[in-house]
Amino acid sequence: MSDGAVDPECAEVRSALSGRRWQSLSDAEVGKLKDALPLLTGAAFCHYLPAYLVVCLRARATADTAWHSVIFALTPPKRRSGPGWETFARRVAGLTAEQAKAILAYLEHVDEIEADGAGVGLAKKVRVALDYWSQPER
Repeated sequence: MSDGAVDPECAEVRSALSGRRWQSLSDAEVGKLKDALPLLTGAAFCHYLPAYLVVCLRARATADTAWHSVIFALTPPKRRSGPGWETFARRVAGLTAEQAKAILAYLEHVDEIEADGAGVGLAKKVRVALDYWSQPER
């Protein structure tokens, strides 16, 4: 989890996820932890992201706003320098090539869903994320 372990929200996330395999998280747990992704260390992010992807696809209503959280977590900042970029780069650095392919497939699917214009701002974020994840040299 984040270095700010004294933060009550970080402590709650740490308690909920500590020692757990991502496969053991239920749809309801991901829904409850919908805002946890930015609080995770890079290693924890890489480990638990698959649970979020699966639950968002399988049970979007249960996942609540985790759908948005995943998209925001996978979207790089506009500027490729500074603290925002460093945080993003650290978070995704541990993802394997296989995970990156799964992320790209997820984002392509989300792009199809969001393309209807219902969430124009979200659709733009998805396209920015797609641009990033489709580059082999990220």
